[in-house]
Amino acid sequence: MYAYPLGAIPYVSFFFEYPAIVGYLFYISALTPNYGWAMFLFMVPFAIGNIYFLYRVCELMEIDSKRIFFYLIFTPTWLLFSFYNWDIIAVFFIILAIYLHARNKERLCGVSLGLGIAAKIYPVLMLPLILQEQKNWRTRVETSVLAAAAYFLLNLPFIIMNFSGWWISASGVYTYNYPENTWWLFINLILPIDYIKPLSALIFASAFIYVLRKKHTLIQKAWMTYAVLFLAFTGYPPQFNIPLLPFFALNSAFSLIPFYLFDTMNGSIILVWFSLPPLPIWILGTLRQLVLLLLLIWFVSGKPFPKLGRVWKWFTTPISPLEEKPKEAVMEEKVVKKPVKILPKIKKLATFLVSPLEEEVEEKK
Repeated sequence: MYAYPLGAIPYVSFFFEYPAIVGYLFYISALTPNYGWAMFLFMVPFAIGNIYFLYRVCELMEIDSKRIFFYLIFTPTWLLFSFYNWDIIAVFFIILAIYLHARNKERLCGVSLGLGIAAKIYPVLMLPLILQEQKNWRTRVETSVLAAAAYFLLNLPFIIMNFSGWWISASGVYTYNYPENTWWLFINLILPIDYIKPLSALIFASAFIYVLRKKHTLIQKAWMTYAVLFLAFTGYPPQFNIPLLPFFALNSAFSLIPFYLFDTMNGSIILVWFSLPPLPIWILGTLRQLVLLLLLIWFVSGKPFPKLGRVWKWFTTPISPLEEKPKEAVMEEKVVKKPVKILPKIKKLATFLVSPLEEEVEEKK
């Protein structure tokens, strides 16, 4: 798959765009007779671990675990990418961190976040969300320090061997020099990428601050964060849906129909990648983002998703003009109010007030 000399070290012998854990697995797999099978065998335990710890999180948070089947295992994105894409490693450590946080094991939670950041950069967004939920500053500092320590310990060998090679990769991860599978492709027709990048960062930063200020649960904030990230970011390849899937499963606000519309469009991108010209793929990627944007707006509004029956009824019920009713019919429909009888109520109130006095007189006798 990659034509590098046997034993070549990522970041040292050649430029490698992915973080350290992927670099280690790449190096070990390249030493085996079959790189593809070796990477596949590395991915299997992470894929199984995702499902297992997501199930445990469902137990702790009293969420229906059947959602894992419909919002993760049977989704087009999971079926296409789960056993050979490196994002599965980062998502594993995100779910593990949520599980450890739910078990009040905050130090291990910090370590898991650090390992996730060493697999892909986007797990770093979970850190402020988890810190918000922690009760005191000592726990927050410990979690942050342990996350940073886990990240730098894994990166330390590459930093020592070739700092400049490591830094080029670490500072440039996910920095696309051109828009990919996103609505920014159309903006790029009139604006160069050098203008789009800061605009993209500004949109995400503003939206992320908004999410941090919302009074939602950790799971809800995490879903909003990654939805905003992939809407604002200049690159949105299909495998980037993998971080969203667990939060769809853990968030009962979403029904299956809009979710599968979104994820099926996402999976279709890779299926037609090599058979269609760029423009239809751009349009498909943009429509996928439009569905995600509508889901985000709907979720933030706090309104429940309509059921299929209601949607079908709304589409099929004919709209007829209002008919004016004659005045006689309107008068008959009015409810005639009964006159209020005041005298019985006054007698009842007087009896209630006098009865204690009568009891006192009887006691004195």
